[in-house]
Amino acid sequence: MKYIVVKEDVCNAYILDLEENMIVALCSTKRPDLGFVKLTRLVNEANIGHEKMEAIRRDDLSTK
Repeated sequence: MKYIVVKEDVCNAYILDLEENMIVALCSTKRPDLGFVKLTRLVNEANIGHEKMEAIRRDDLSTK
């Protein structure tokens, strides 16, 4: 996992890059009832894509 959503409170969150230990985006919402559900889903999809790319890179290195 490369990214996580860190919820500070019901209206504010940020996306943290775990590999770089760096905040990559600050997020806020006017709909606290949604609880950053869509943002969390998008970050999870980005993590899946990142893991697939890393696997492809490892395969490329092992064939050379």
